[in-house]
Amino acid sequence: MTILLGVIFGIISLIGWGISDYWGALASRKIGAFETSTITRGLAAFVLVFLLPLFLYQLYAIPLFDVILIALTGACVLIGTTAFYKGTNVGNVSIVSAIANSWSVITLVLSLIFLNLTMAPNEIAAVVIIIIGTILVSFKLNDLKSLRLGKLVKGAPYAFLAMFIWGLQFFFLNIVVRQVGWFPPSLLVYLTVTIYAAMYIKKSKIKLVKPRPVWLILVLNGVAIAIAAAAYNIGVTSIDALVVAPIAAASPAVTMALAMVRLKERPEINQLTGMILIVASLVLLSL
Repeated sequence: MTILLGVIFGIISLIGWGISDYWGALASRKIGAFETSTITRGLAAFVLVFLLPLFLYQLYAIPLFDVILIALTGACVLIGTTAFYKGTNVGNVSIVSAIANSWSVITLVLSLIFLNLTMAPNEIAAVVIIIIGTILVSFKLNDLKSLRLGKLVKGAPYAFLAMFIWGLQFFFLNIVVRQVGWFPPSLLVYLTVTIYAAMYIKKSKIKLVKPRPVWLILVLNGVAIAIAAAAYNIGVTSIDALVVAPIAAASPAVTMALAMVRLKERPEINQLTGMILIVASLVLLSL
């Protein structure tokens, strides 16, 4: 697979996750963060099941180590996504999305430590810019001027939790995809999420009966997630994850645009600057 195809699959996942974050935020505000995370990931698994006859052979003889990583990845998906939707419930979708989708920094650092990867100058510069951008996004302008850095904007704590958990998720996912192919992780991770959620729902007796308009958003969101996940995993299978991941992580550009146009969100000047820096640095990582 050429670099160009890797970039194309990265862009597909960028658009898919950008749209799904926006739709997920809308649904979460109506039915709750956990319910949205659970249903959409279950629907994504349902969409991918239709491809099972073509790739059934890949599910046999998956090493135990990769099974463990898939289980851990599923847990990260459920926790990280729920935290993200919690953040969008109390804060601006555009700001929470910008912070949470800086997960590629965490994935990069973990890859440097545990996979013995090295960083190019553009990657070092991009990480520094992401950190600066994240600081700008996380605070109101008056708090930055007065150095009240303990006063995070609403939703930021959840966004930071999502960022770290998603960083772990994609670190695990990159390892598994390279070893067992793109399809098994695409399907099994979301099936794992569904199993975890079903166990919790049974214990807590949560009801998932929701209004029809919300179900339409959830179904569309599930399809977008399935397409984005498949595209990301296909790209990572044959191309270095450090090429595909930063492109996919630039999905806040899509989410922010939708939030500003559809939800009329108006970030402060420092926050808008931070968003632009984050997206620009994620693109820089892919060069």
